[in-house]
Amino acid sequence: MARESGLPVVLVIDDDAGRRVHVAAILRRNGYACASTSPARGALEFAAQMKPDLVLARRRESAEDAAGLLVDVKRVLPAARVVLFSPSLQRVEGPG
Repeated sequence: MARESGLPVVLVIDDDAGRRVHVAAILRRNGYACASTSPARGALEFAAQMKPDLVLARRRESAEDAAGLLVDVKRVLPAARVVLFSPSLQRVEGPG
């Protein structure tokens, strides 16, 4: 991605294409290198290839599904930070 420029790399995962484009544009305007994909398009494989610093993922499913995504992303990218956001998640507890 943009590692050679020193910019932090963010991967946006969302099933809504319009929101993906909008969020990615905001991130780019604020100094981040950014790529986006849909969960249905092999997001984990894409993440493994691009090795982002941050994964920003929107989930509409249950908290259990979001937790499963978190576990899957951390398995593939143990050093990456992950932010999950969803209308169905009111509060997510994480380490430290």
